[in-house]
Amino acid sequence: MSNQHPSVMLPCHDGAKWPKICDMVKKYASGGPPDTNSLRQFIIELQHTLTNSKRFTIEQFNSIFEAIPPSDQNRFRSFAIPQMCRSVLAMRRLFRTAVPALIPGRLGCVTLTAEQCFSLLAAGFLCILPFQKGPPGSRGLAINFFGLFRNTQPNKVQKLQCFVLYFIRMSEIIDKGDRDEMDRPIEFRRLVSQRRRGAEWWGRAEQVLGEVVVKASDDKIEDSNQLQADFANRCLGGGVLSQGCVQEEIRFAISPELVVSRLLMAPLLPLEAAIITGSKRFTAYDGYASSFTCTGLCTDPAPVHPRNKAVHSFVVALDATNFHHADRSVQYGVGNMLRETNKALAAVQFKDVRADSLAFASGNWGCGAFGGDPQLKFLLQWMACSVADRALHYYPFTDPRVKKMADVVQMLRQGQWTVGRLWTFLLDRSADSTLKTKGAFKTLFEHLNQTYAEEEEDIPVPMEEEEALPADQPMDEAELYFSGLGGDLDFGEDELLAGPHLPPDDADMGNYEPPKNNHSDAVMRDTGRDESGMDRQGFDDFLLAHMGGGSSASDDK
Repeated sequence: MSNQHPSVMLPCHDGAKWPKICDMVKKYASGGPPDTNSLRQFIIELQHTLTNSKRFTIEQFNSIFEAIPPSDQNRFRSFAIPQMCRSVLAMRRLFRTAVPALIPGRLGCVTLTAEQCFSLLAAGFLCILPFQKGPPGSRGLAINFFGLFRNTQPNKVQKLQCFVLYFIRMSEIIDKGDRDEMDRPIEFRRLVSQRRRGAEWWGRAEQVLGEVVVKASDDKIEDSNQLQADFANRCLGGGVLSQGCVQEEIRFAISPELVVSRLLMAPLLPLEAAIITGSKRFTAYDGYASSFTCTGLCTDPAPVHPRNKAVHSFVVALDATNFHHADRSVQYGVGNMLRETNKALAAVQFKDVRADSLAFASGNWGCGAFGGDPQLKFLLQWMACSVADRALHYYPFTDPRVKKMADVVQMLRQGQWTVGRLWTFLLDRSADSTLKTKGAFKTLFEHLNQTYAEEEEDIPVPMEEEEALPADQPMDEAELYFSGLGGDLDFGEDELLAGPHLPPDDADMGNYEPPKNNHSDAVMRDTGRDESGMDRQGFDDFLLAHMGGGSSASDDK
């Protein structure tokens, strides 16, 4: 594989091991394993053959699968497993050309069919995807299912059931030869801002603050026909194949084709986002985090293109800064506000005729386990959407900290506030610590009421005594449930390390330069290079330890 054109490593690329894989996978290509223990032994034997090591174990596998309804277990073993094995054996036919890797700092787009995604996910279930080669931070992650086979917590079993039902449904589609469904396109794009906008640029922005629609508390982002925010980990999918079970992980579990983005795409840099177009929902669910439950197969309500059967779904991944181990007051510093606003702009300012008129459906981005202030995060997302001329549809999830959002929107829109005016206001109130002590909304109310009083006009909204929630105040489980969670309730050290490195809180990102790292060009359409480098403090060891596939015993801790 050429260094100039990095590609995703697939099992069929390994000339020495591929014949061994084929010989073993043929065992269940015509008839599935008779019981769960036989399936477990099959996966273990594949690992022992690939790694020449006897260390691989999945002791909890049987008890995990026994928690899945018996009818689904039987259908999965007898019908889906043979189709999954045949799909793995067909990998060379399905992937006649190399799959480009979506590398850091470069715009890129890869389109796969639903059948190709099924083949990759089937290989992931069998845990045979190889370690992705390349410098740390420059490659995607193997999407092997080790982590899901080692956790007996009820909500993790429910997450695995989502994948089991996906494999059953897609096996039925392939068995029927439904080419419309098998050829359905899923597009994976890395979005890269071509310039870093500093505090002075934002302070001069003349766009009037745009439209905001505050949605009902029980509405869900994934039910929107707009751009759907994925409150992402910088490694897309977060803990979907291990411990995680909150916003991003649930979204990926009910739409497993999203998981393929994890294989294609290296971790996101500060000025980058990603969009996955055309993924389909296969399962429905109830609950969240510890109460998450898979409720069965569903029909995706999203519209379908009449010609190529593409699903009208646009999932936009943007990773928030992780303040979990930091003094959370640093999020009010100019450097961190710039990082979040520029990240949001990368997510919403892109050209696509299919999506140019769509609003951005988002919510309390990075405001759960990552410790973000939802009032501040709303204002930063609003400014980014306004610059991009895109409406913002906000899903508050009954979080009490944003209950005054509609009033804030009404007042600032009536006053014809510009992005630059709001940005300058936030910087001024950050400098005197008002944002931290009072909260952004109360600070705005006080300022506007004082302004109107000085102008002898009616006060538009009565002041209400309301205690602001300090950014570092811990939340109980109920608050975390309703917070939209930019991270995971039970993040392990590996996932917490995946949060972005914090720039100096006094840095003007117009001048702030992370360490540079050059990358070779990839063969992709619509490519270009961003000037930003790789910001990787404390991250290389994590990537080396956790980005592998079947070739390492420590791949999925």
